[in-house]
Amino acid sequence: MAITVSCEGILRSPEDKLRVMESIKTLCEREHLFLEQDQEHGEIIVCPEGIIEIEYRMDYVVLKTTTSVAGAGYHAYVCEFFDQLVNSCATALLIDDECEYLEDHDFERLRDHYFYSYLHLLLTNMKQMDEQEEATYAWDNKSYLPLAKSGCVITPMGYLNVREFTHQTLDDAAKAFFIWNDLEKNAFFYRNSALNSMWNDCTFEIGSEAKASVAEHILEAIEKAHALDQKLPLPMKQYRHLCGLLNRPEKIKTAADMGLDEVGYRLEEVLYPYGSWLILEDGRCTCSFDHNTMILTRCDQNQEWLSTMRITGYTADHKLKEFAEGFVSRSDADDVFEWEDETIRCRGMRVQLNDEQHTILIQAQLICEKETLMITIELADLSTCERTMEHLHMILYNKETEREEYDVRI
Repeated sequence: MAITVSCEGILRSPEDKLRVMESIKTLCEREHLFLEQDQEHGEIIVCPEGIIEIEYRMDYVVLKTTTSVAGAGYHAYVCEFFDQLVNSCATALLIDDECEYLEDHDFERLRDHYFYSYLHLLLTNMKQMDEQEEATYAWDNKSYLPLAKSGCVITPMGYLNVREFTHQTLDDAAKAFFIWNDLEKNAFFYRNSALNSMWNDCTFEIGSEAKASVAEHILEAIEKAHALDQKLPLPMKQYRHLCGLLNRPEKIKTAADMGLDEVGYRLEEVLYPYGSWLILEDGRCTCSFDHNTMILTRCDQNQEWLSTMRITGYTADHKLKEFAEGFVSRSDADDVFEWEDETIRCRGMRVQLNDEQHTILIQAQLICEKETLMITIELADLSTCERTMEHLHMILYNKETEREEYDVRI
C-alpha cells in the first residue's frame, strides 16, 4: 500500500479559498517550487516523482501526494511544507500523515519503520516473480509505457533486474530505488534525479528547446552530485554525450563511471496509450492532441520531419461489423491490406503522393468490438514503411484490464 500525506480544510467562503491559494503561492515562491493552479486544480512540483496535487472542491481543499516512490526525504519535506502552510494560512487546515513525522521529527524512525519496511515488502514480492514474468511499478501517470523485459520491473528509475535487485542489501537497494532517501538533498538525491530524468524524459537529442532543457537539467544534477561527493560513481558516459550534444564544456574532469550502457526508455519503441488502445511507436516522438485526435510526430536530430501519425477513436453503441466507406479506398493506392487476429480487424491502404517530398500515405481503420481507430500516417522515407506496417499489427486493445498504479503488489 502506498504511503501518502495530505493537508485539507473546509472553505467556508470565497475569501477562505483565496487565502489558501495565496498562502500556497507565497510558500512555493519562498521554497522555489514550481506551482500551477486554477480555481479547481493545481500541482506543486517538488522533485522527480514528487508532485503535490491540489484539488479545490465546492467547500473543501485537499493537497495530497504519494511519497513512497520518491522516498522518506520527500515525505519529511512535504510534512514540513504542510506545517508551514498550516501556520501561515488564516484558513484552518489539518495535516493527515500516517507516519506521524511531525510528532517527533524522527527521520530514522520514518525511514526505517515505513519506507524500508515498504521496500522490504516490495523486494519480497519481486522475489516471487517468475524469471520470465514482466511487471511495472509506479507507472501510473506517464504519457507512454516502455516495452516490457523478461525478469525486469519497469520503474521510474529504469528497468530493475529482479534477480540482481533483490540480492542487494536493503540499504543499497534503497539508495538505488528512492530518489530522496536521506533527510538532506545529498549527492545520491542529485544522481538519482539525473537518472530518473534520463530514463523517463531524455531522448539524447537537442533538436528542440524542450529537449535541450531536459539535457541541461540532467547535467546540472550530475554536477551537483559530484560537488557533494567526488567519490560517488556517476553516469559519466551519458554526461559526456550530453555535453557534446549541447556543445557545453565538461565541468567534471575525473569521476568514477557507473558503467551504464543504454539509459533511456525513449531511445526505444514505446507504447502510447489512447483510451483502451496502446499504439507502438518510436519513443522519441512528440505527442500532442487536437481535440480527441492524438498526433505522434517524429523529427530527426536536425528537426527534419520524418513521420506523423494521427489517431482518432470512436465508440459505437453496438458491435461494429463493417469498415467505414471511403476512408481507406483510393483508386491510386499502391497497396491495399486487410488482416484479422483474435481481437482486432484492420483494413487499410498505402499510396505514394505526388508532392515535393513524395510522401508515403498510409490510412488504416482498426475495429475491436464497439470501438474503432482511424489512423492516418505520413512518412518522409519509403524505407520506414515496412516497420510502420509492423507497428499497425502490434497495436494492442484490452478493455478489461486497466493498469494499476502499482502492478507489483505491496
